[in-house]
Formats: sequence, structure tokens, C-alpha cells
Amino acid sequence: QLEILVEGHDGVGVKMASASGSDQRVAEVIQAMWDKLSIKSVVDVMEDAAFKSAAQSGAHESVVTNAFPSPDPDAMARVVVCKGSANWASYCNPKVDACMKEGTAIYDDKQRAEHYRQCYQVIYEDAGIFGTVHTPWNVVSRKEVKNIRTNQHLLDMREVWLDK
Repeated sequence: QLEILVEGHDGVGVKMASASGSDQRVAEVIQAMWDKLSIKSVVDVMEDAAFKSAAQSGAHESVVTNAFPSPDPDAMARVVVCKGSANWASYCNPKVDACMKEGTAIYDDKQRAEHYRQCYQVIYEDAGIFGTVHTPWNVVSRKEVKNIRTNQHLLDMREVWLDK
């Protein structure tokens, strides 16, 4: 599919918005990959408040940001629904809004997972929002801090205790 996107678009310019820090490094990696495909890009790096305004303005073809997903697929609603508080890409599809809302009323885990898979399939087909990288991170603490757990994205501090 990537060849279809690139075919006939040699030298196209893409302006990426990025906050400084780790998002900037991710944007620079994407830029290097696109350069190899003859997709010219510019990384517009700014501090957080300016980034949020710029991302919501629609002045950039691509917005590079991070997200900390939850095991609950509904936690990403703020990123994918039309009026979501973290919808920096201004992605909007009323079908997705309705699908995400319907998912909150499903309590069976398997049915809920299948329902949200269908919601995210619409987003995928729209090419509205997609993940590019997962940045590994380390958790460091003093030796007295016990039982810190992580899942793929989050710290679980519910059963942390001190051994003194």
C-alpha cells in the first residue's frame, strides 16, 4: 500500500508538527524514512502549548504526538472522537463517535473487544490516526520500593509498598 501512496508523488512536501523532546525524535525518524521514499518533509518543532494550537489548527499534514493507551480501548476515545480533548489531528467521523459511545454500554469483555475492533477498523480505513512507534521506557526506584508493575503502557502502583 505504501507504494501506491508514493507512486507519482515524488518530491511532495509534508509539514509535520511536533512538540520538542521525544516526539521530536520520533518525527525526525519518520522524516528520515520518508526521505528514502522521496517524500520531502519538514519537522516544525515547538513547545507544548504552541504545538497543541498548531495541531488543532490543521496547518500541518501530519501531527506527531504520543499517547498512553490503556487496556480499555475506550480510553482512546479522547483521541479519536470528533470533539475529543486530545484529538490533535482534528479527525472526525460521526460513525466512529457513535461506535465508541455504543462500546461503553457493552460489559462482556469479548463482545466489547470485538466492538472496539470494528470502531478502530473504521479509523484505519479512513487513515485518520495511526501508530508508528512504541518507545520503551524504564522504571527506576529505590530498593525499598517494592511491587511496582507495568503493563505495556502504564505504571500499576496499586500494590506498591515500602520495605524498611
